[in-house]
Amino acid sequence: MTILNNGTRNQYVATSGQTVFNYNFEIIAAADIVVYQGETLLVLTTDYTLTGVGVDTGGTVTLVTGATTGDILTIYRLTAAERLTDYQNSGDFLSDEVNSDFDRLWAVIQENTTSTDFFLQLKQTTALTLPFELDEPVASNILRYKADLSGIENVPLSSIPEASTAADLPYDNSTSGLTAVEVQAAIDEVVVDISDKADLTGAAFTGAVSVAGALSSTAGNVNLKTNTALSDAAATLTAAQLIGGEFTITPTVARIQTTDTAANIIAALTGSEDNSNFDITMINLAAFDVTIAAGAGVTLVGNMVVNDGSATFNVRRTGASTVSVTRQNSVASGAGIVSQTAALTSGTSHTFTGIPATATQIIMGFGLMSTNGTSDIIVQLGDSGGIEVTGYRGSVWNNGGSTAQFSNGFDLVSTVGAANDINGTLTFVLTDAATNLWTCSGNMTLGNTVQVNLMSGSKALTGVLDRVNLTTDGGVNTFDAGFFTISVQ
Repeated sequence: MTILNNGTRNQYVATSGQTVFNYNFEIIAAADIVVYQGETLLVLTTDYTLTGVGVDTGGTVTLVTGATTGDILTIYRLTAAERLTDYQNSGDFLSDEVNSDFDRLWAVIQENTTSTDFFLQLKQTTALTLPFELDEPVASNILRYKADLSGIENVPLSSIPEASTAADLPYDNSTSGLTAVEVQAAIDEVVVDISDKADLTGAAFTGAVSVAGALSSTAGNVNLKTNTALSDAAATLTAAQLIGGEFTITPTVARIQTTDTAANIIAALTGSEDNSNFDITMINLAAFDVTIAAGAGVTLVGNMVVNDGSATFNVRRTGASTVSVTRQNSVASGAGIVSQTAALTSGTSHTFTGIPATATQIIMGFGLMSTNGTSDIIVQLGDSGGIEVTGYRGSVWNNGGSTAQFSNGFDLVSTVGAANDINGTLTFVLTDAATNLWTCSGNMTLGNTVQVNLMSGSKALTGVLDRVNLTTDGGVNTFDAGFFTISVQ
């Protein structure tokens, strides 16, 4: 026999039910082959049969039970490192016996070569001083190259400097951004930074957290939820309270809560960048409006009124000295801003603020709406200068022949009683952007009588429209039932 240079190992990914697997190396005896199915050592005869013993090009392993799709079959040679022939003085020196002895030697040499292929090895061209030695093992230490490359030493993990810091990582969003190595370095840094810190207690983290020494907000989201119980009064929501993330209030009348200034909010976000942001939640436990108003440098986007429920807002740094507050559940993809339904069970007026400058259409819907008096129910428009109470042109008519002309707001019906419930829609369209002229048309019915009201009119604002107000003529009557919705496009 000869020992060919075919290697000493074969490996296969099995197909469903596959039983026959080839090996391409010589084995001297059946006991010299090892077969694994996955991590399970198979037993000759019990689990498989064998052909090709003594054949220099190998043979086949045939499983008793077919393999499962994806099974890894590993076949390798493991020759017993022993000498079984003892040559005698003046005895026979037969070629078959000598060849068998030498075949065993070469088989073992080949198997050792295969084994070393699984070792971590330095390249032959590596420049270092030999012998290259390992230190004695030390529990919980790690291995690293010595400074003079004379070997590998054991050192404590705490002695290894951080390979990189988040601030050092290059990022250019005009190309491909961070590499996987750079991202992993940042993750490793966070693990090292917090591994020796005391456990955080109190409110849980929500959103993505960026850690760089002390906890700080960078371009991601950070929100440590801390509930602030607000008193039943108008107040300023401080930067610290806003970053806390949650407010609870039980108003007895409509209340206004004003955000801190943009400068104070940004200062409280240590290390923040443009687009750093966090969420806040306003929880209103009563049926009176709580309206969020803007501090200096703060822009409001969406419906800022919370009534008998809760709403979530996103606070975002938009520039070095500016912040936006956006109602999360009032943004509709591609269609503009859609508010939640607002209850009309209290208050003399309800104002929807934060309408974007790009708005061209507003639709208001009313259901089962009523007040405790007989004053006209009107809708007024406004800009950054406030709600405008003059300059409205138009009239309202009902099928009973009653008509009314209006000038301080768009009248919804021509006559109203305390027992009436009003239902219908009102549509505003930006007709002339140059003069901020809005036209309006609508139809309303009284649910408790046979009456249909039709109205139309117009209003030219001093500036760009950013708010709408629902109230009664003179603000003397209180809403006591119903709801309204508003959508902006």
